[in-house]
Amino acid sequence: MNVVTRKFNVMRYYIYKYFVGHSAMMGQSLNDEKRMDIYDLGVAEGIKEMLALRGFTKEKILNSTVSDLAETLQIDYYIALIIYNSAKGCRY
Repeated sequence: MNVVTRKFNVMRYYIYKYFVGHSAMMGQSLNDEKRMDIYDLGVAEGIKEMLALRGFTKEKILNSTVSDLAETLQIDYYIALIIYNSAKGCRY
């Protein structure tokens, strides 16, 4: 099994684990302030949901380092960088 396939399978496992483990939380309503803050970011809707479910706000993202963000969310560094840059450039 090559490295790319192995990495893809590991990522699929974590995505599956995340959505199965947090499916009960998806029905919960989020307060409007958090929802508006995260949903203004210029990233995919699934990423916005993941951030909202884990309690992230724009300020919390900006107060984290990209490495910490990637580790906390269990995502690739470059995806965390996109999220961070989106929060940095997000204007109301």
